[in-house]
Amino acid sequence: MLLSDLPGPEEAGAGRPIAGPAWILTERMLQAIQIDPASAYVASLSCFLSPGSRITREDLARCGELAREQVRLAKPERLILFGDAPARALTGLPLGEARGRIHHVEGVRTIATFHPRWLLQRPSDKALAWRDLLLLMSEDN
Repeated sequence: MLLSDLPGPEEAGAGRPIAGPAWILTERMLQAIQIDPASAYVASLSCFLSPGSRITREDLARCGELAREQVRLAKPERLILFGDAPARALTGLPLGEARGRIHHVEGVRTIATFHPRWLLQRPSDKALAWRDLLLLMSEDN
């Protein structure tokens, strides 16, 4: 299962949590860790905010509960949190602190990493994201 940060303009236009070049990169990332992209359940945080408003701590708590319910219903084997908001909502930590370790969300082995949109803008972070993916697939913890 992939839980994406709030959709950007490209995703909103496509009606998908991850779309365009970010989805192409996502597919490549999944294939690199032997996961068929077609078998991945993809969702985004379900936050309802006023246009232009900032997400508050309370908003994140509500979004986190909705996301936890999605995880409980989907029952994935593994969970990837793409971006800062999903990391904060489900681990309670900003992405920088949540990265590089295994979390368990609703009993599911979970990692937090950069959103593919970020990686397209900052290719130098792809090596860090690769380490996160390898951690997810390792048998440790």
